[in-house]
Formats: sequence, structure tokens, C-alpha cells
Amino acid sequence: MGKIRSPLTAVADRNGETNTGLNTSSIALGAALKTLHFLSPQAKRDLVVAFLQGDIRCLGRRGDRMGGVLLDVEQVRKFQMDSRSAIFQSARSAAEVADLLQCSSLVVASLVHQGFLEALPGIAYLRVTEASCAIFGGMYVSANEVAKRHAVGVRRVLRVCAAVGIEMIAAERSGEHSEQRFIKRSDETAIPAEMLRRKNEAIIVRQRKEVGRVNSLEKLENYLFGLRKTGALLPRRAGLPNKVVIAKAAGVDRNLFYKKECIALLESFDAEDRNRASIEKRDDLAAFKRYLVEIRRQGILLPRMTGGRPNKCVIAEACGFHRNIFYSNPTVAAALEDFARTESASQP
Repeated sequence: MGKIRSPLTAVADRNGETNTGLNTSSIALGAALKTLHFLSPQAKRDLVVAFLQGDIRCLGRRGDRMGGVLLDVEQVRKFQMDSRSAIFQSARSAAEVADLLQCSSLVVASLVHQGFLEALPGIAYLRVTEASCAIFGGMYVSANEVAKRHAVGVRRVLRVCAAVGIEMIAAERSGEHSEQRFIKRSDETAIPAEMLRRKNEAIIVRQRKEVGRVNSLEKLENYLFGLRKTGALLPRRAGLPNKVVIAKAAGVDRNLFYKKECIALLESFDAEDRNRASIEKRDDLAAFKRYLVEIRRQGILLPRMTGGRPNKCVIAEACGFHRNIFYSNPTVAAALEDFARTESASQP
């Protein structure tokens, strides 16, 4: 009765003479599967299939186990390179993934880490499978892309998503303390409607403000017309129109006096008022210089605080204007600083 041969032995005999020795032209099947990087389990299975089908030459074997089969090392390495090339053709670099998903390449690693994308194992640099890119791209869209479609800023898109309650994926940029957000495509349809609603609300608010501004301007004009009709003068403080009193009397907000048309209206009436009552226009710098001349004439020093700085409250009161002039009028502020420095240097 003849000896029964195993399929492995039959394959080895078919591919060449059995040789239990090792040389540099051969590699054991087990060693090839363990030491060579095939990038995927499927590639390793394909190597075994290629050996069994005779596509890779068997040079012998060591032992009775399949892992001891000795294969032609050049053919094995060629098979390895071919399999890697095939895998790379179906994988994408971080830059390619970013281009497909319309996002930053710096967030690809974060998406892989969170399990949304699948990376090829066993390689030093990031390669993402094309299948996982297609799945993720079909389910999610970057907030940047949504903002680009609607010609708005990304922050506005994020605010709208937060208001509507849309959940987003946060992918951190590598090496940076910032994130990029992704939105489910199924939720994207709610964004334009919310944007339109907010836009309409903003238009209504602007219209109301415009109506209020026009009404306030009319109230101010009526107030000034009443002063002119009765011959009354503008309420003043330190020679200037007292905007707080005027606003209260006219029934308008004081902030109205920072609008161009109201500034022009008040300045025009102020000039008319001063001309009618022979009121000189206030000159803060001239008033301050007159004050300095007076204290020099009297031989007294500039009022100072404990630390030696000029007492602006006392000086402003003596000059007849508010202390804020030393902050709002740089010419007066510089004159005070120069005088204080000169006076300090002249003191023993």
C-alpha cells in the first residue's frame, strides 16, 4: 500500500524538488506572512492562494507544517509589492481625503481616530480606504462647505445648527487647538430655512430701528423748533450743549447724538443759538492756557494728588470744563503734561 501524501506535499513536489535547507533565495511561508507588510489580511490570504495555485514557485520545505514551505523570495516580494500597489490604488492620502470631503487635511487623522474613516494598517504615513471616504462623504458634509454654498461665514452656520439643535461631529486639527465641524447631510435641509427666518427677523429689526431713528429725529427737530419759536436757549454745561438734558427734554435717547444727521442738526442749532445770545464758542485749550497764566501770576503751583500727578478734577473745575477733556482732547492733555513736567523739573 502506497504512502498517502498531503496536499501540501503534493504542491511542493509539483513546484520543484524538496529541499529542507535555507538559502538567501528562499523564504518560509510562515516567515513571509509574519515579517512582510502586506497591509491587509486579504493580501496575506492571496499569497497563500498564489502558492497553492502554483503562481509562486516552491523551493522546498522545512518540516511538515505549511508555514515551513520555502518560497522563491523574489516572487514573494514581487507579489507583496503588487498587492501594496493594488491597495494603494484604492486608498487616499490625507490631502486627497480633504479634497474629497471639502475639509482641512489636518482633521483627517481625528476622523480616523474617532472611527469615521478607516486607515490602512502597518504603514508609516496615513492612507485612508476609499470605501470609508465614500461612506463618510455620503453621510456627512463639512460646515465649511455648507457655508460656502450659502455664501455665509462658518460661524453663522454653526450658530444656526446650535439654534436648530443639529448635532455635529467635531474633528480636531492636528497640532492646533481648533476644530472643524461636520453635519449630517440629512440635517442640512433645515439650515437654509433657519437662515431665511433669521434674515427676515434681522430685516424687521432694522426696519423698526430705522422707523425709531426717524421718529427720534423728528422729535429732536420739533424740540429745537420749539426753542427757536419761544426764544429759549439750549441747555448748556460748561458752554457746550447739555446732551443729557436735551435728550430728556426732547424725549429721545442720548445715543441719538452720535448719529451723523443729529450731530449736524445740533451743531447747526448750537451755532444759531450762540449767535443769537452772543455766546462765545468754548475753547478748551484757551481756557486751560488762561488758567496756567493765572496760577503763574499768583505764584501758586499746579494742584497735585498724593502721588505727584496733576489733580485733573480740580484743574478742570477751575478751567470751567469737564475732567474728560484731558482724555478726549489730546492737545489739552499734552499741554497739561508739558506744564507739569516743566514745573516738577524747576522745583528744588
